Amino acid sequence: MSSVISVSKATMGFLLLGSIAGAHSGDHRFIEAMLLDSAYKSVPESAAIEVYEEAVITAAMRFSDLVVGDGERLLPPNTVCDDAGYKDGVLTVRFTFPSSLEEGAVSDIMVENVSALLQQTFFRDDLTEIRILVRTGFLDDYRSIADYLPSFEPQGDKAVSKPESWEYEGPGPQPPPDYSQIYRYGQDKNVAGQGNVGASGMPAGALAGRTVFIGAGHGWTAGTSSWGLQRPLLLSMNEDYGNIDQINYFAHYLFNAGATVVAMRPLGVQDNEVIIHTGSPGGYSTTGTWGQSSDVNYWNGGSNYQFADAAPTETATATFTPNIPEAGSYPVYCWANYGSNRVSGQLYRIRHRGGETPIRINHRRVGRGWVWLGNYHFDAGTNPASGSVVISNEAPPVGVTTGVVIADAIRFGNGMGDIDRGFGVSGFEKEAEASRYWVQGMIGNATSSGIYDRSGLGDGSDNVGTPSRMAAEMRNEDSQGYNGDIYLGWHSNATANGTARGSVGLITNSGGRPVNQAAFAALVSDQLDADAVIEDAAWEHNWVDRVSATIESAYGEISNNNLNGEMCGTIIEVAFHDNVADAELLRDPKVRNVAGRACYRAIVRYFQQFDGGLSTFLPEPPQRVRARKTASGQANVAWAPPPTGAANGGAATGYRLYRSLDGLAFDTGIAVNETNYNISLRNSVEYFRVAATNAGGESMPSETMAVRSTTGPLSRVLVVNGYDRIDRFNNEEEFPANSVDDENERVRNTRNNEYNYTLEHGEAIANANRDFDSCSNEAIINDDVNLDHYSAVVWILGEESTGDETFGSSEQTRVTEYLNGGGRLFASGAEIGWDLEAQGGGVTFLNDTLHTDYVADDAGSYTAAGDAGNIFQGISINFAPGGRNYDAEFPDVLQGFAGGIPAMSYTGTGSGGAGITYVGGFPERKVVVLGFPFELITSSLARDEVMTAILDFFDVEEQADTKPEVWMMK
Repeated sequence: MSSVISVSKATMGFLLLGSIAGAHSGDHRFIEAMLLDSAYKSVPESAAIEVYEEAVITAAMRFSDLVVGDGERLLPPNTVCDDAGYKDGVLTVRFTFPSSLEEGAVSDIMVENVSALLQQTFFRDDLTEIRILVRTGFLDDYRSIADYLPSFEPQGDKAVSKPESWEYEGPGPQPPPDYSQIYRYGQDKNVAGQGNVGASGMPAGALAGRTVFIGAGHGWTAGTSSWGLQRPLLLSMNEDYGNIDQINYFAHYLFNAGATVVAMRPLGVQDNEVIIHTGSPGGYSTTGTWGQSSDVNYWNGGSNYQFADAAPTETATATFTPNIPEAGSYPVYCWANYGSNRVSGQLYRIRHRGGETPIRINHRRVGRGWVWLGNYHFDAGTNPASGSVVISNEAPPVGVTTGVVIADAIRFGNGMGDIDRGFGVSGFEKEAEASRYWVQGMIGNATSSGIYDRSGLGDGSDNVGTPSRMAAEMRNEDSQGYNGDIYLGWHSNATANGTARGSVGLITNSGGRPVNQAAFAALVSDQLDADAVIEDAAWEHNWVDRVSATIESAYGEISNNNLNGEMCGTIIEVAFHDNVADAELLRDPKVRNVAGRACYRAIVRYFQQFDGGLSTFLPEPPQRVRARKTASGQANVAWAPPPTGAANGGAATGYRLYRSLDGLAFDTGIAVNETNYNISLRNSVEYFRVAATNAGGESMPSETMAVRSTTGPLSRVLVVNGYDRIDRFNNEEEFPANSVDDENERVRNTRNNEYNYTLEHGEAIANANRDFDSCSNEAIINDDVNLDHYSAVVWILGEESTGDETFGSSEQTRVTEYLNGGGRLFASGAEIGWDLEAQGGGVTFLNDTLHTDYVADDAGSYTAAGDAGNIFQGISINFAPGGRNYDAEFPDVLQGFAGGIPAMSYTGTGSGGAGITYVGGFPERKVVVLGFPFELITSSLARDEVMTAILDFFDVEEQADTKPEVWMMK
């Protein structure tokens, strides 16, 4: 049924194998040997410490025999486990390596695999640290296993630069987190909103001037003869993919708080790519004076960069114009060598379909790799005016205003994997590959390949420290100090028995611990727990706030050696992907949104605590948005302030109103101090959304509203967006080379709910030559908009279902009163009958007001056609998923009730009623109900035909004004 939680179809054996997979790096297959060996048996947490320690020793004696992936061993051959001890939450395991140990025999992935296997197999609620000590031969002294790792020395001018307080054997001063700043109040509902960057440019928020480097663990990795994922498919998810889906939420919050964002796996979802550099024929042009650099540090796929002297006003530009292969949303990245002679904010003007967005990047502070400039919509083909990036020599208004700007390379999109490791490319999107390959493609000409490819080590081992090594390579010291920038890696966790839940921040005891790491690890975990415990009232499971927020073990990704002593870093294990409840939460966009938001907030708190930064959180999106045509032909856009308190953000002190001609690409917006604004229209149909602002930054944007205004009276049609649902049940399923009867769910808002389906409805109404207004359903509930002022109402319900209510009690009351007064209502959605009748949400309203009866939950078809003799006669439609379309998996089967008659039927593999019409009563009211979402009709021509037929049936004349009263904004 539509709203019933499905149970994973993974086999129990696969579940057992996958659940023990390590949470960090390496291959899970080495676990199989241990599971099949009767010498090892799981030990309950209640067992005596002596029994627990003996079990650890018994298992660890096998480690040198276990084979990982393509023949690598978990530990060097002939390694012996000497003993294991557990005391005060610390598990210490001692090994003896053979005296003949060869140099390079110990790798990062080996260390992390051992650590992860011990942690996950011998997990206890009171376990806080795992220490792995090793000696070479029986006469040697025990040392940390990290001492056996090969060293990485930065090349060129990236010398090791450790802060004065850093100590190799342990952390520097570790002030505890300020727990008083964690919010722990009540809240009723989380609204994820649209996950798009505000088009006004990078806000001056709490993270302005900071660079945040993001790691996303795992991904497709080359072995010795084939490509493979580092983690198994488990409970309808795969961690390799889950981590990349997660960082897209996180990156948007960082950007809207003013941070410069560098991700070590690509952002956005775009498998096309175009890279333009200074040597690109036809794609690169300049105005003004540019010099040619002889510096060897330029993007490795291009040629020597160019430079221009900064000026108070623009006198020189460099334009990078791609030939976009396919219209759509593209992440845009810049590449420039850093240096002390740069201005402190180089201006990039991104020209896209919605206008021109200014972004400034401080290349005194960050460079030599791809820096994300945001995601933007571009048309296919070549168009410098609406599809290019312009580098300007206009100096920043503050900061270092004298110096040079650099033109090197600009990237549009991410592309497909193109690195051949001897047996072909991966065949997958670059976002799906491990960081090692993205970094290989982003390094500079003079950058050491040792960042991603160290001698004698496999790609899996290289990948462990590649993100943090590249972060250290890209960060340049510009007097910002150790706590100026930060690194956060994203993973999810697992244990031997699948019972553990909640988030964990990681602390390393391998390779040197960065200063303040313990505090940072606690901040990210505690902030996530605090926000999630409040937000889980709107989730299908309660969140578990663990007793211990952190755990300490050997984690090379966040070691001081790999971060080069330049910044703090930690890993957040969001939840346990081998636990049924946690795995279902991880597959929920609302939860991913809260995780990204919480960790951005933890970073704000980190900088406030250790570097005196701002502590203001950016606001939540504005609510109750509505847009209407005014008597003067303008558009009036109004909204309510966002909520504050609880897990919400800071109070709004202003707003930014964005507009668009196509509902997808928005302009740079205008600043607004009030909660409504009259704006002159540039086109007969325009789309609007609004963001809230404060000192912390800019909120995610609201849902999208639309207005059509031509000459004549006020709009007679109102479009109501009632589609608020966003959850895991509408995820996109994707898993290449799936070996079991299960699917990997991708958490992508663009294929779940984009909150902008006024686009399809607005286009169709405009093509039927009727003006229209629009509003959110919350604006109806709160009486911001009166239905009685409209001849016809179009209600968008998408896949809104019982959890979010198709028509709540307040909406049922208002719609019933409206229809009883002679109104006309068109409602479409896949769950209207399911919610109102099958789930008891309002069967009387469905039957007596909508004159519709629910027959079945799933029509089993994506096609339908109009019935003979009714308003849709001769119209055939298809609403299959693809493109912008989400998947309406369970379209309702409907029939008429109390005068309702069939108007459309499912075809192909399905059968039964797809649409109902009704006319009757006094005064006469009319109703049309479709059992599938109107916006999913794949043909725009078919959408126009359906909408025109409905408005004609409703007797809504083209620009006729049958009700003279003035529309009032309450």
